[in-house]
Amino acid sequence: MKASTIVKIVIFILLLVAAHALLGVACGKVQKEYQALFSLEKPMLTLAIWVFGSILLVVLAGDLVATLVRPTWIIVLGYFLSALVMFLMWNISFFSALASLIYFLLAVGFNLTISEELKARVAFSIRPIEQGQKFLLFGLVLMLSISFVQGYVADVRQNGQLIPEMYKQKISDALMRSVVTEIDKQAILDPIEKTMALQQLQQVMTDFWNEVDKAAQPYALYIPLMVGAVVFWLFQTFLSLLSWLPPLILGILLSMQKAFGVTKEVVETKEVRRLVLG
Repeated sequence: MKASTIVKIVIFILLLVAAHALLGVACGKVQKEYQALFSLEKPMLTLAIWVFGSILLVVLAGDLVATLVRPTWIIVLGYFLSALVMFLMWNISFFSALASLIYFLLAVGFNLTISEELKARVAFSIRPIEQGQKFLLFGLVLMLSISFVQGYVADVRQNGQLIPEMYKQKISDALMRSVVTEIDKQAILDPIEKTMALQQLQQVMTDFWNEVDKAAQPYALYIPLMVGAVVFWLFQTFLSLLSWLPPLILGILLSMQKAFGVTKEVVETKEVRRLVLG
C-alpha cells in the first residue's frame, strides 16, 4: 500500500472519529436539554441543528469510509474508536455504553454489507449505500432516543413528576389564553369577578395536574419506555424523510475527490470459475 493511500485512509478515519465525537456531544445535549426538543422556541432550533448536523456528518463520513477505505479491519477499528469517543463525549453510564455497543455492531454490519455489495457490482454505484443506510440511521436514532429517555428519567427522579413542569405549563397557558379571552368578553363581570374567575381557573388546572400525576404513578416504570418509543418513532420518521440527502451529497463529494485526484477509477480483471457441460 502506497504512503499516500495510507495518509488518505488515516484522514478518513479521523474524520469518522471527529464526526462521532460531535454526535456524542449532541447526545449529551439531548440528555441535558431534552425538554427543548418540544419547546418550539430558540433552544429547540439550536438543539435540532446540533442533532441533525452531527447525524449528517456521521452518515457522510461513514459512507465515505464504506466506499473508499480498505481492508475491512481498518473500518472495524475506525468504528471501534468512533464508538469509544462518542461514548466518552456523551455520558458514561450503563445505558449509554450499551447503546454505543449496539451502534458499533450496526455500523460495522452496515460497512461490511456495503463492501460486499460494491465488490459484487461491475461498476461503482451509490445505490447500495443508499439502500444499506437504514442500518446506520437506525443506530443513530437509537442513540438519540436513549439520550432523551435518560434525560427524562433523571428529571423525573429529581422532581418526582412524570409529566415535566414545562409541558404542564405550556398546556395550561394554552387553555388559559382561550378561557381568559372568553372571560374578557363577559361584560356583566366586573374586574374583581374576572380576577376571581381566573384564580379559580388556575386552581382547577393545578388540581387537574395533581390528579394526572397520581393516576400516572402506577405506570411510572412504563411511561419512560412509552415516551422513548414515541421519540424513536418521531426521529425515525423525520430522518427517513431526509434519507435522500446524504447520498446526494456523497455523490458530489466523490465527484470532487475524483476531480482533485483524491480518488481514481481502476479497471480490474477477475478470474471467474463456472460449471459448464463437458
